[in-house]
Amino acid sequence: MTKKASSKTKRPKKPGDAPRRFAVWAPNAQRVNVVGDFNGWDGSRHSMRRLDQSGVWEVFIPGLAAGELYKYEIHSPGLPVFLKADPYASYAEEPPNTSSVVYESKYRFRDAPWMRKRTTAEHFRRPLAIYEVHFGSWLISDRGGALQKKTIVR
Repeated sequence: MTKKASSKTKRPKKPGDAPRRFAVWAPNAQRVNVVGDFNGWDGSRHSMRRLDQSGVWEVFIPGLAAGELYKYEIHSPGLPVFLKADPYASYAEEPPNTSSVVYESKYRFRDAPWMRKRTTAEHFRRPLAIYEVHFGSWLISDRGGALQKKTIVR
């Protein structure tokens, strides 16, 4: 599978760039690869391993810089090979592009006391609320396109 390289400028890779963990649930896949600008969209370069019978596939890729584009290349029986964006990516390209983006948050948490207290809690016996917001599907700019995240946060 090939994909046109991004026109975005990325910083060059440095020896200190962190290894990145990729994981995706694809229970019916025969094989899953990570493809992106960093490997020329060549699925043979970063094959994922299946974690037992969980349907979860994972791989660690060293030296990836923030800003790299990627997708999962899914091989399933009886279907053509297809590329899929990461459903849990922290960042994605702006439409109409659909690649996920390696993201490195600059936010520094200041919740050490709460984290220590949390170790004594019985998490599975307490209520849990999960909120998911996809701003782009319901906030439209004056020009008719989806609002940018930076604009919404302001």
